Amino acid sequence: MNGNIMNDNEEHIDDNIGEDILRGEFDKAMEELKNNKAPGIDEIPAELLKNFGEKAKDVLFKIISSMYKTGQIPNLEKAFNNVNCDIMFDTLKKTGASYRDRRIIHSLYKNEIGVIKSGASEEEAKIMKGVRQGCSLSPYLFNLRYSCTRRKLRSTNIAIDNESLQQVQEYKYLGSLITAEGTSKKVIVSRINQAKCAFNKKKNLLTSRSIDINIRKNLIKTYVWSVVLYGSETWTIAKAEENKLLAFEAWYWRRMQGISWREHMTNDEVFAKAKERRCFMKSLKKRRTKLIGHILRHNSLLKRIMEGMIVGKNVVGRPPLDYLQQIMSDVDVPGYRHMKRKAENREEWRVATNKPHGC
Repeated sequence: MNGNIMNDNEEHIDDNIGEDILRGEFDKAMEELKNNKAPGIDEIPAELLKNFGEKAKDVLFKIISSMYKTGQIPNLEKAFNNVNCDIMFDTLKKTGASYRDRRIIHSLYKNEIGVIKSGASEEEAKIMKGVRQGCSLSPYLFNLRYSCTRRKLRSTNIAIDNESLQQVQEYKYLGSLITAEGTSKKVIVSRINQAKCAFNKKKNLLTSRSIDINIRKNLIKTYVWSVVLYGSETWTIAKAEENKLLAFEAWYWRRMQGISWREHMTNDEVFAKAKERRCFMKSLKKRRTKLIGHILRHNSLLKRIMEGMIVGKNVVGRPPLDYLQQIMSDVDVPGYRHMKRKAENREEWRVATNKPHGC
């Protein structure tokens, strides 16, 4: 591995140095250590580390914090696979990993030695490439490294029993529309149209003046909203799509009250007559942030997929709206690592999810 891939002077010129490790993060990592796993060459099992006393944990936390700040790590022996480390660290820098994060990972892989055991004999071997097997960081590094090849894929050839499957630009899966472009434009239009059909099927009930208006409003929020909001937790919503959703919100209140466009009544007047405020986008964002908070608090496959990044050049034109960026805006944090830390505190995340904008 190229020893010059990390520039020692970079810390002084890179604003993205990295924050200090929090004790809460250390404690959470200790709790998530898996039992019944083979120990490393130091013969220390995870069960022993998890049952350290507070004094021992304090010492270990100081050691790890010092390693992260200085980038100096004791010699470690590691297993290996087929990931090129130089490319991996270049990818880490391109995707915005902080200097300290890259330096501590670099120290893990610099001058790494593997121990090959055969019976009673053993021999050291220098490892030139690979990620550490059994380390919780390895799947993320592996995912990051190979995600950079995805943009090069333009078509796939899949055959089952010698019969080729047709490659399509879009398809429905569990009621959601999956498109080749990876945006939510078509699915939002599709959900709005389905919700309008649901409204029209129950039009006589939802527009009947013999039924109390509060009952009809509750029916709309239960029957119609559930149709349009299906799968909305995964949507990336640009301004144009948000305007469509807001227009739909005004549409069903107009239909419920029997207000014709010939009456030239503004949307504000429609909401005032229904004694309602704009709540639809608030409800959508709340559903989205609740899901993301749950994912960020668990080390699951969903989290690994969500954190996977695709490096390389975007297509010509305006860059696509980022799914996580819109959630960071919703909970008012400047970056992804701040969002992860806020999500760890359930009460703080709940407050951010329920912050008032709308009803």
